[in-house]
Amino acid sequence: MFLAGVLPVAGTSTDISVADGVVVALALATLMAFAGHRFHVGLPPVLLLMGLYLLTGLLSAANSGAVEVGLPRLLRLAAYGVAAFSVFQLFNKGVPWRSVLILLILGAGFTSVYVLYTQVVILRLVKDISTLNTNSVAFLLDLVIPVVVAYFLGRGHWLPRGWLWVVGLLLAADLATLSRGGYLGLACGLAVVFSLSSLSRGVKLIPVALALGALVLFLVPSSVFDHVGSDSTFADYRAYQWSAMSDVFANNPLLGIGPNNLASVPVQSRFGLIYSPDPHNFILRVAGETGVLGLLLVGAIIVATAWRMLRNYRVLREADAPLALLNLGMLGGIVAYLVHAFFDVFWVHNSGLLFWIYIGLANATSSVIAHRRAAAQETGSPRLPTAQGHRAELP
Repeated sequence: MFLAGVLPVAGTSTDISVADGVVVALALATLMAFAGHRFHVGLPPVLLLMGLYLLTGLLSAANSGAVEVGLPRLLRLAAYGVAAFSVFQLFNKGVPWRSVLILLILGAGFTSVYVLYTQVVILRLVKDISTLNTNSVAFLLDLVIPVVVAYFLGRGHWLPRGWLWVVGLLLAADLATLSRGGYLGLACGLAVVFSLSSLSRGVKLIPVALALGALVLFLVPSSVFDHVGSDSTFADYRAYQWSAMSDVFANNPLLGIGPNNLASVPVQSRFGLIYSPDPHNFILRVAGETGVLGLLLVGAIIVATAWRMLRNYRVLREADAPLALLNLGMLGGIVAYLVHAFFDVFWVHNSGLLFWIYIGLANATSSVIAHRRAAAQETGSPRLPTAQGHRAELP
């Protein structure tokens, strides 16, 4: 969890990195050392879907004659799948929510301090991705901030009020990223957290959160974002990229042209002919790389994950408030991540590792619920057992 919080600082955009390899090796070692006696037979359905997506990606790469080009991406996603599977195996009988929360805060806090120092002190609030790719950090904060905020909403003081400065630090770092897609994504993710944690209050806060996100977008001087349109970022080319990727999908609807193969597609723009490995839109990227089959599988993964997190939250609201809040925060984080990914690079820069760890935690929570229900049936109780001291502590 800590490494997932600091990896985006030095993340790579396409190939599997040394950091990924270290994390997967640690996950496997931990799995073998501690999870052998509690091994849960079978895979969560979402990981089976991921396996089908990897197979689709391989077929797509073979169909395009570019297996060596797509293999690094597929290995990277496979590494994320191993991490998710390891998390599921380790915690399928009990999720250590305190450790998860603390390690998330430590990892993201370390990254936030680094981002603030780099962006404010060194770069003077100028976005220069050759020095620091703040978009990858924004993806990380999209995932972490809703979880931290969810715990502050709980009445059980699961996160002491003295830790409120953490929210300020993370929000300040998110603002310093100058990522407008990140701002909008985080606003949507926090709206989900507020609306589900307290419906009457949350319904009123949904438009407020979205309005604040939009306000931030327009209050930041446009001159600040002018630096984003350099030849190295392609941020000003999105409309041209989206049009070109739509044509790629239309011409290769079933299997696409293969993972990592979009860099070979020329894009005509008012800036001349450009080549970009990513269209800055995850829907178009998945569609262009793996076609309708890949798009359906990724959509199924997202829907299944969101449904599981929402179901876990509703089931555990009365029985285990802190574990329910973890799933609520992860749901908000996934929403923020996906909204941001509509305008930026998806599942890359190492932020994808935490995305898949969340998937592992959500499935582990469902397994915990199943174990508790089985225990309740043995005792003849019609209700889910309550975790000691964790009952009815939601707003």
